Amino acid sequence: MVIQRKNYSVAGLFVNIYSDDSTETRDPGAPLSVVFLLHGRYSRALHPKVDSFAKELVEKATLSPRDHLVVTFDQRNHGTRLKDEMTNVGWYEDQEKHNPAHAVDMYHLQTGTANDVSYLIDFLPSKLYPNDEREIRDWGVIGISLGGHTTWIVLQNGKSLGSPHNTERNLIFICFRTKSDPWCSDYWSALSIIYSYIN
Repeated sequence: MVIQRKNYSVAGLFVNIYSDDSTETRDPGAPLSVVFLLHGRYSRALHPKVDSFAKELVEKATLSPRDHLVVTFDQRNHGTRLKDEMTNVGWYEDQEKHNPAHAVDMYHLQTGTANDVSYLIDFLPSKLYPNDEREIRDWGVIGISLGGHTTWIVLQNGKSLGSPHNTERNLIFICFRTKSDPWCSDYWSALSIIYSYIN
């Protein structure tokens, strides 16, 4: 098995699609699930740890009878979309590092990225499968730290996600963060939950 990452532009929004090499050769009628992996603050979609996590998600999913894709993209004002570094800064005693608008800035970023997820649920299928070669049956969102907050907003907007004519979509959401290190092995407990729903 080879895990591959392909890059796409969906109306200028750059996304990374992770899959195993057998996904493209399987039966077109086989169920297909897509999971968005949303990175944390100060990170980016192609951060080595995010990249590694996405690959591990695909690797774990190969034990399932379903095909899985993992999607990453830069959250608003992060990575290739960075416009203003101060917007990402929090509250500090040191006034040179202090962002008094931290709360509202974070909410803006989270809400904007949640809208990006909804947009991709609508338009990513036609980008990946322009001739309806595959049908995406389930969507999931996993968020780390800032991505976890964004995931809650995606959940809040869940009824309006995707095309209004498609009411068959299943949406699964996982948010997590550990106090010591969001990259520690505890995230596998979150993965076991999401895979129990999409398998």
